[in-house]
Amino acid sequence: MPSSVLAEMNIKIEGDKIFIPLSAFSDLGNPKQIFIESNKDEFAIIINGGGSSTSYKAILIFKDKYITKRKVILSEFPDQVWEETNYSFNQSSQ
Repeated sequence: MPSSVLAEMNIKIEGDKIFIPLSAFSDLGNPKQIFIESNKDEFAIIINGGGSSTSYKAILIFKDKYITKRKVILSEFPDQVWEETNYSFNQSSQ
């Protein structure tokens, strides 16, 4: 069991709160570092965490104020073990 987990993430862009599903971060145990990287079209939240044999790098990608992808990479075998989730949202009502 992890000794700490992310319970909440709050991001605002130009005053608008960005929706981040709980499933995008709630299973990331023992977070150690969180970074934000951006370019003109999208931004990413990068979370490094875990223990010695369970260390990971999680990348949450956002575009147009919506999360589009989450990739969690096991640090010990980065080219062999990863999990990727794609998100889509119905934006027609906006």
